[in-house]
Amino acid sequence: MTDTPTDCLLFPNLFHKPLHVRFSDQRLSSNGGLLLLKARDRKLNLCARLAAAIPDRRQASKVNHSLLAQLQQRIYALAAGYPDVNEAAGV
Repeated sequence: MTDTPTDCLLFPNLFHKPLHVRFSDQRLSSNGGLLLLKARDRKLNLCARLAAAIPDRRQASKVNHSLLAQLQQRIYALAAGYPDVNEAAGV
């Protein structure tokens, strides 16, 4: 018998409907927390404000991804424990 945590967290201020999170299996991915990070970022507008503060001197015709999207990918990957972002290849 495994000892799995069964704590439940409530995040009332992130979404329009209540969100309950129950940690019931140690083998589940921890990347689910990125959804909460993205929701909080969207609410606080941190990445968007950071992107607005950085001059984007790229040639617009050669840009595939916005500066905001690149910042979000990098910041969320760091938060998830992927410091080199190799895991994001091909996404």
